[in-house]
Amino acid sequence: MKFIITVSLLVCLNTVCAQNAVYKESFSLRGHIVTNKTGWVWLRYNNKEGKDILDSAYVDNGKFLFTGSINSATRATLRFLNKSLGMNDPNSISIFIENANMSIDAKENDFKNAKIAGSKTQIDFERLETSKKELLIKRDELSVKLKEINKAIKNKDSLIGTAKKQELINLELQKAKVQLEKLDFDFIEENPNAHLSAYLLFSYSHHLPLDSVELFFNKLTDRVHAGTFGKLASEHIQTVKSSMVGSAAPLFELIASDGRKVKLEDFREKKYVLIDFWASWCVPCREILPAIAQFHQKYEPMGLDIVSISIDTDKKAWLKAVDQNKKTWHQLLDPVPFQDGGSMMRYAIPSIPLLLLIDKKGMIIGRYENGDLTNLDKKLKEIF
Repeated sequence: MKFIITVSLLVCLNTVCAQNAVYKESFSLRGHIVTNKTGWVWLRYNNKEGKDILDSAYVDNGKFLFTGSINSATRATLRFLNKSLGMNDPNSISIFIENANMSIDAKENDFKNAKIAGSKTQIDFERLETSKKELLIKRDELSVKLKEINKAIKNKDSLIGTAKKQELINLELQKAKVQLEKLDFDFIEENPNAHLSAYLLFSYSHHLPLDSVELFFNKLTDRVHAGTFGKLASEHIQTVKSSMVGSAAPLFELIASDGRKVKLEDFREKKYVLIDFWASWCVPCREILPAIAQFHQKYEPMGLDIVSISIDTDKKAWLKAVDQNKKTWHQLLDPVPFQDGGSMMRYAIPSIPLLLLIDKKGMIIGRYENGDLTNLDKKLKEIF
């Protein structure tokens, strides 16, 4: 009996080993830090189920090891000694990890020059950054000069030709930006099977027309479509489509400033709805408030309801702004605007202010970005 069990176990173990040799569904990250300190190192990433993971490992004689499982190449943050500081921390670095055997060699207080091996996506990223090096240096130098000129203008220093210099530097910065973007999109075109291509496309997707995003996305391989960044790009495309004119408006249920629960469905078959996405810290958002108040006064008796949805993360600042501006229509706060299910994601909002006009059937009949009041006014006159 013991002999049979042993053979069975060996068969199972050999099967598992054979499967792992073909399908690697986990990663390892071995690290070495040149330091005379002991302490913890933290790795933050999204695992195979999409869950946010903050793992830790103790640095022993400068060495550490992380293991885990992810869907495909993904972005991760590695920190030494301090787990909650920002990316300007010299002992912090953002890297691409994937299901492979990887390694990283770093020096204390110099993580930005760490050497990473074993991640194809990280290699692609570093190669692309190298091609951008001269442009990035030029952009940073121009940014410093522009900052100095802006300071001179603010202090009203009598510098001859200051405004002209400011204009020329802005033009040069714009030119550098266009050149950097071209290098990114050249990479996407030339590397349809690279996860970095989907990462770059998703990074730009919120600022590109939908047809351009789809054009580049359709050129990527099925393997990349199924990856973490490919799925994000695909979800963004579907979200944009679901929040375009002619689509049913994504539903919501949020708490108003007076404590009421307000649902988009509450207005169905009763009134047209104008949704105003804004924030207390958004100057352009507050500049268009008088016009929105006029729309409310003029069209509310005819069947228009206005709902302002704030993406403020500071509830007190939101309530203060609502009170200061004497808003008499529905005032709602989205508690998680930038997370899955939040306003910015569900309505594919690239920036605020953004206004959506919804008919009585719950269909989007107008989308006005950057506070486009002219076309909104025309539409409201057409309806009422």
